[in-house]
Amino acid sequence: MIRFTLPGTEAAINQNVLYYSVRLTRAYSTINPRLPEKQTIMKLKAAKSPPYSLDRAVLEQEVRLDTYRASGPGGQHVNRTESAVRLTHPPSGVVVTATENRSQIRNREVAFERLIHRLRALNRVPKPRKPTRVSRAAKERRLVAKKHRAAIKRGRGRGHEEY
Repeated sequence: MIRFTLPGTEAAINQNVLYYSVRLTRAYSTINPRLPEKQTIMKLKAAKSPPYSLDRAVLEQEVRLDTYRASGPGGQHVNRTESAVRLTHPPSGVVVTATENRSQIRNREVAFERLIHRLRALNRVPKPRKPTRVSRAAKERRLVAKKHRAAIKRGRGRGHEEY
């Protein structure tokens, strides 16, 4: 039993049931280990900010590996083997899955490739954007278009003076 207390809040985790009460509200929620991490109540918080390591040996130490039965075609074989792989990277909160192959080893390789790809995208630092000036020709084109539009709108009011 793990207990967390904050002013006005109490929470306890016992096996896979999360009990929490906030002031007068009490609720029970179960955490299903088979659901993807995005659908569970407890969201993974990023423990550290980028850059994340892209080294396979380091990633194998950092990730949590879950295997489960894949869905889809395959008949009895797919129903008997836990070949699907889910990798959870707690430092970044990234979750990747691979269920395409019949082999758990190949699915693990594909999942690690996807994880490295996602972490590489998170590590990328975008170049700072430089504000650009509007050219004189662009300003003139804008003014000509505005004058043309104003002339069209002025012309709409004519012809109804006799009413």
